[in-house]
Amino acid sequence: MTFRIRRAELSDFEEVISFYDRVIDDQKVLPYGPGWTKKVYPDHAMLKDKIASGAMFLGTDENEIISAMAVDSHVSEGYDLVPWSIPVQPGEAYEIHILAVRKEYGGRGIGRQMCSFAAEYAKSHGGRALHLDIVKGNLWAQKLYEKFGFRCVGEAELYYEDTGWHVFVMYEYPL
Repeated sequence: MTFRIRRAELSDFEEVISFYDRVIDDQKVLPYGPGWTKKVYPDHAMLKDKIASGAMFLGTDENEIISAMAVDSHVSEGYDLVPWSIPVQPGEAYEIHILAVRKEYGGRGIGRQMCSFAAEYAKSHGGRALHLDIVKGNLWAQKLYEKFGFRCVGEAELYYEDTGWHVFVMYEYPL
């Protein structure tokens, strides 16, 4: 396997949609997961925006997308109410969004490499902390982030189109 991480380009848009659709199909057979829904989350407009803004990164093997995520300093609604332990100024907290690895590549350290890339990227752009939220019960994601070194700072009730109001577990990683 020749794994590398690169920034997504607008020409990747259709392939990124296909990647997330495949991840969503695969999660249907799992007893736990993020509960994403095609065209709802991640929706096509959000994916296009993340690609256009330079925030979408793809993990590839021989030019095939096997993982993807967005990393940016956009502050999600409701994050200002979370008791983060690392004090940050605007633009110093980065978030990981929609991190996914294709099911058949699970257990190979791909998620860990994506987290490491996100931490390095955020730090090199002035970030002091990485933040993210996980749907409560998404055990794969919780295990990945905790093993990487993220700390749970509590829970928050947040609204997303795919879940409505839902309790999320909030994680933070110091840079």
